[in-house]
This record gives sequence, C-alpha cells and structure tokens, in this order.
Amino acid sequence: MSKVKSEEKLYIVVKHVGFTFIVNRRVKHNLVHPAYLSFYRQFFLESLVLGYWDENGVYIDKSTPKSEWGKFVYKKIGHGVVLCSDNKLRNCMRVMIHFECDGKAYSEVFYVDNTIRYAGVMGNDFMDKIKAFT
Repeated sequence: MSKVKSEEKLYIVVKHVGFTFIVNRRVKHNLVHPAYLSFYRQFFLESLVLGYWDENGVYIDKSTPKSEWGKFVYKKIGHGVVLCSDNKLRNCMRVMIHFECDGKAYSEVFYVDNTIRYAGVMGNDFMDKIKAFT
C-alpha cells in the first residue's frame, strides 16, 4: 500500500466562483493551468452578452461606464522564463489574476503552465505574503 502525501490546499474565489489551488512551497512563483483561464473566457462569453473580450483578456462590459471597464478577472502582462512544475525552464505567458482568499482581495502574477495537474499552484512568494499579513 502506497502512502498518499497530503497536499496543502488554498481556496480562492474569482467572480463568485471558487477554485482550490495547491500550495507548493518548493515552487517560487505562482502557476496556473491554461484551462483555468479558458473557463473564465468561456464563462463570460456565454453569460454576459453585453460585452466583449479585448486582446489582453480584459472583459469590456458595454452596459457599465467606461471608467469601470478596467475590472477584469485576468490580464496578460507579457512573458517570462520560469521553472515549470516538471522542473524545466520555459518561456511562459504571465497573467495578473484578481481573486479573494480568506475574505481579502489579492492581485498576483501567475505563469501559465501546461504541465500542472491542478487549476493552479500557489508558490512560496505568495504564501510568505499571506503569512506577513496575518
């Protein structure tokens, strides 16, 4: 019988939809699976027909004033070389994701990694940030 190593998990909420991200303190940066981003793109395309997605992943809602158009789920902010979950250096897309965790709002940089098995992985940098605030 093999022992299953328990993993620390963190529950985050984005636009009233909750996800469980895995906490991995051996990883420095936050990682996110591209399917997670696709979920939000598809979710908003089907449910909010009064707007559109621009080229940066920002949802523009035509029914709200232009001053509030900056509210977004995630925003593409370029590329960066990062150590992915399979221990290989890759040039991955960077996105800024806005989410809530334990009732507090956060905006964090995530690297899009195709090799992770979960929606996302919270790295050591973010966990140290949470620890400093509590």
